[in-house]
Amino acid sequence: MNTQPRAQCSKRAKSSKKRRPGKVWVRRDPKILTLVFEALEDLTTLRECCEGRIQAARTYEYLHRRIHTEPDESGLQRWLRVYRGATVGWQVVDHLVRTNQLDAVRCYEAYKDLLGLQPIWQKLAHPSEARALVERVTTNLKQVLIHHRPSRGPRRRVR
Repeated sequence: MNTQPRAQCSKRAKSSKKRRPGKVWVRRDPKILTLVFEALEDLTTLRECCEGRIQAARTYEYLHRRIHTEPDESGLQRWLRVYRGATVGWQVVDHLVRTNQLDAVRCYEAYKDLLGLQPIWQKLAHPSEARALVERVTTNLKQVLIHHRPSRGPRRRVR
């Protein structure tokens, strides 16, 4: 019996690279954990504030839907954007609190998102409230990221 050789299918190389999960870090320093819990509390406050403002903006748009002269006069879209950014940051910090493990990549992305939201938040909220809340969250996340780097022992020179 002669068997015919199989036709070889050319396999394509996958063009999309799989993203590796960020390096997970466990930290038990009480000072850093205090910063994390403060960030979680501030993000919770920010989310609650946004929820109330979103509801008020929706009511405003409903009542004045026929006489709007400017786009997003009520600020609904800006409040929704701030709420989404605060929710992402809250999810990252909540995961850190529950597991005591930091995904530095996600934390850095949340930090960048919150930095981008600062100008919007300052226009929407009272200036003193905006500075105190958002700056405290970004400062706490920055400190956590700074202290994230684990010590690796003495560094070797490459020749």
